[in-house]
Amino acid sequence: MSRKQFQNAHKKLRLLDFGSATMWALAWIVLAYTIATPSATAAAALGSFAAFFAGKELAKSELRTPSVALVTLLAGPILLSIADFPNRSPLVAGIFPTVDSLVFVTDFLWWGCLSVLVVSLLQFLSSRYQFFVSVEVITVALFLALPFAAHRDGFINRPYFLIDPLWSRGYDPVPVLQGLGLIVAVALILLTIGRATQRSSVFDLTILVVLAGLLYLYVPQESIRELVSDPPGASGLTGEPKEAKPEQGQAPPPQGGQEPLAGNSGGGQGEDQNNEFPFENQEKSDPKPVAVVIFRDDYDSPDGYYYFRQTAFSQFNGFRLVKDTTSDADNDLFRRFPTKVETRPLPEPRLGVDVDKLETRVALISSHTEPFGLTKPVAMQPVANPNPDKFERAFEVVSLVFKGDYQSILGSSLVDPNWSEETLQHYLQYPDKDPRYKELVDEIVAGIPEQYRDLPLARVLAINLYLGEKGKYTTRKRPVSGSKDPTADFLFGDMTGYCVHFSHSSVYLLRAAGIPARVGAGYAVESRDRRGSALMILSSRAHAWPEVWIEGLGWYPMDVAPQTYLDAPVPPPDFDLQSMLAEMAREEGKEFDSVEQIDLRQMLRRLVKMLLAFSPWVFGALLFLCYGLKLERRYGYLFEKDVKKVHAFYKSAIDKAHDSGLQREMGQGRLSFAEKHQAELPALTDLTLAHLSHSFGREGRQKLDIDSAQRSFQEFHQQLADAVPLWRRILGALNPIGWYFSR
Repeated sequence: MSRKQFQNAHKKLRLLDFGSATMWALAWIVLAYTIATPSATAAAALGSFAAFFAGKELAKSELRTPSVALVTLLAGPILLSIADFPNRSPLVAGIFPTVDSLVFVTDFLWWGCLSVLVVSLLQFLSSRYQFFVSVEVITVALFLALPFAAHRDGFINRPYFLIDPLWSRGYDPVPVLQGLGLIVAVALILLTIGRATQRSSVFDLTILVVLAGLLYLYVPQESIRELVSDPPGASGLTGEPKEAKPEQGQAPPPQGGQEPLAGNSGGGQGEDQNNEFPFENQEKSDPKPVAVVIFRDDYDSPDGYYYFRQTAFSQFNGFRLVKDTTSDADNDLFRRFPTKVETRPLPEPRLGVDVDKLETRVALISSHTEPFGLTKPVAMQPVANPNPDKFERAFEVVSLVFKGDYQSILGSSLVDPNWSEETLQHYLQYPDKDPRYKELVDEIVAGIPEQYRDLPLARVLAINLYLGEKGKYTTRKRPVSGSKDPTADFLFGDMTGYCVHFSHSSVYLLRAAGIPARVGAGYAVESRDRRGSALMILSSRAHAWPEVWIEGLGWYPMDVAPQTYLDAPVPPPDFDLQSMLAEMAREEGKEFDSVEQIDLRQMLRRLVKMLLAFSPWVFGALLFLCYGLKLERRYGYLFEKDVKKVHAFYKSAIDKAHDSGLQREMGQGRLSFAEKHQAELPALTDLTLAHLSHSFGREGRQKLDIDSAQRSFQEFHQQLADAVPLWRRILGALNPIGWYFSR
């Protein structure tokens, strides 16, 4: 390499160093801004930027790595305690003229010391050991990701410092978050490239790929969906695009001319971001048939409605209820269309609760994003499409249905004993900062006759009865634009709204009363619409309702029945069309080709489990291989002949020197490295010259003295023993991969 090329490469490395230091400063700004004062944020940024270069310079010194790490870990808490001492000492605090000045100085010192300690130590370690480059990059990534963790978990209004300004100006935050993620990903790659040798860069990149793979495998899929941009709007629960054409006297659709996907969660498919609720009021004027259901047995619902649940919304994200993103709740749902028989656990039976299994066939007329089933589906399986010209697909459902009355379940428990404490709290979260919810539910409970007041289900019925009596139902009601809590606007306002207002209000009040609840979504069809064993579901029947978990039944719809309707009656289905479609749905199609659904995440998880099961054997084999290569490099000279021994002597010597802590720096030549340690290891210079003569000398031009090289090799061992403590040489000998980093 020429001098000019070396200078250009050095400039590039310095530029990368400046960029890496800037990334550290940015990471500390993002971390400190959300939890500390502006002075702390400034101190953390400045301290981390300076500490990056300080750590690099410290790594070039002769100080031992264990000594530096130990001093940092011991002195760090002492420095942080000194920085915070004015806050804990009234005498020192009295020196400051104002409280603001005290906070400014202490926060500046504490966060500055913290960032200097963390960044300088990590940079010191990563400059000496390539493994810590990956640790450094992962730490920066975590610092940048922490403020956005709440958004990933479904809290679409966080982080406040970024989302609030965007929402207030009418911007969708999802593209901004995606752009920031792309920028951070590129910056992290640049943070890794050029930090060390080509081999170590590959090593670091491998660590990052493994980390990304683990995130893909184990981060809940619903969390990932939160960051997916919206496709075109949809009508009902079908996922079918629909153009909004408001009729005269009718409320216009949301801005953008799209109807959101009814029953979809925040930021989900087809949802208008200007609509505060996850469901959109349905147009009643021109309902379309979406499915035909064939009952295999007679069943009359005690509610007078057939509820076909497609999804549920149980996670309170600080703004509204969305789909669960933790993967620990709502495990009774069928989130994908079945490709084979799929089942869900049955609730434990309870004496006196009359339940039965009911088989139905569902033939979809329009495409849907998720399957649905009557009341509580416990099994689903695909069947051959009876008429591909009329139906999208068909599947059969086994549902657990309730045939008794509410009196028989009045004393049932409303908490699943199999829930963890985290899952229970998941179903109890609501806007508890608003005291009006608790005050209202206490008022409602106080009106229950005393002999029933302690029965949880009596509280459910009382809350829904209150909402039914006070509420007025209309699909023309639109939420208040920019409202922080649209449910409160409805519940503590004129109580005029549609299904989502009632369902959210019921769930919030139930949770305020300590009763786990969630919002179910799908279709609710009146029992009178059924003719014989057939029932046609129209798009106008899309609905959302409150649900509670009942012992012996599982999650069960406890819908609100408003006594005042401001809309025109919903027209009944065309019974002639229903009969025709039912006959088609009853036919048996061609044999269904059962195709195993390929779940890449599940396959990879199984692969990881298999690897973990065999990990002791794999680890043992790798350890054996690493030590084998180490021994071959250290003692390979015993098996070489003639001039090849010279190279084997040098390879063994350089490995032992590296394991003893004497490492050749990047760009440093072999001879320059040997001359640097000429004082303590003079024999290393002789071995290096012999190696270079063997490697670069012309064959036959120079006769190597193998005996002289062997004597130099023996002298090297003695000199190394004198220069390096025994414990350090033993640790180096025990390191199975020290040879990998030997230059």
